Amino acid sequence: HATSPAVAEVAGQFDAMAERIEGLLAEQEELFRSVNHELRTPIARMLFNLDLLEDGTEQEKEALRSELRSTTAEMRALTDELLAFARLGHAAPPIDAEEVDLAELIEDIAARWPSIDPETPAGPELVQGDSRLLFRALDNLASNADRYADGGRIRLEHAPGWVHVLVEDHGPGIPVEARERLFQPFARGENSRSRETGGVGLGLAIVRRVAESHGGRVGVEENPPGGARLRLSLPRGHPL
Repeated sequence: HATSPAVAEVAGQFDAMAERIEGLLAEQEELFRSVNHELRTPIARMLFNLDLLEDGTEQEKEALRSELRSTTAEMRALTDELLAFARLGHAAPPIDAEEVDLAELIEDIAARWPSIDPETPAGPELVQGDSRLLFRALDNLASNADRYADGGRIRLEHAPGWVHVLVEDHGPGIPVEARERLFQPFARGENSRSRETGGVGLGLAIVRRVAESHGGRVGVEENPPGGARLRLSLPRGHPL
C-alpha cells in the first residue's frame, strides 16, 4: 500500500528527531571522555605533589605548596569553563535579548587586553542579544589572540543584515584543515598542552555556542597580512 503524505511527513519528522537525539548523545559522550582526560592530569599531579610533601626541606615544601595552589587554580578554571559551556548547551533556555552596543563592548575588551588594538565606529553599534554572553565571547576571542599571537586587532565590519566582529592577529596562522576543529571542546590552537599556552580548551567552543544562541556564527579565516582572523557574525536589527 502507498504511504499517505501525512504519514510520510510524520515518519520524516520522527527520523529527523531520532537523528538529532543520536547526535546529542554522541556529543555528550565525547564531552564526558574529554572531561575525564582533562581532569586526570591535574589530579595525578596533585596526588604526586602531596606525597612529596611528606619529605624534603622547608624550601622544597613551599615550592610544592605553590605548585598545588597553581594546580587548584587550573582545575577551578576548567570547572568554570565546563559550567559555562554546559549552560549554553542545546537544552539551554532562550537568552534574554536586550539592546547591546558592540562598540562599547569592544572598548571594554581592549581595556582588559592591552595587546589588542580596538577599532570602533564613532557612534554605537547596536544588536539584540545578551550583553554578558556577548562580552564573554569577545573576551574569549581576545584571550585567544593574546595567548597564541601576542595580541592583534579587534574591529567591526558590516554586511546587509549582519555585523561582524573581527579579531585579527599576525601569528603563525591556522591551517585550513584545522580550522573547524578549533571550535570543538578541548581543542587547542597548538600542539602544546602546557598551562602557559595551552589554556583550558573550551574558549572557542563557548564562542560558537554564544554565536549560535544569538542566531549567528563564528569561523576562522586567513588574515591577509599574515596570521589568523576570527569572525563572529551576528544578525542586527531584529530581536531574537
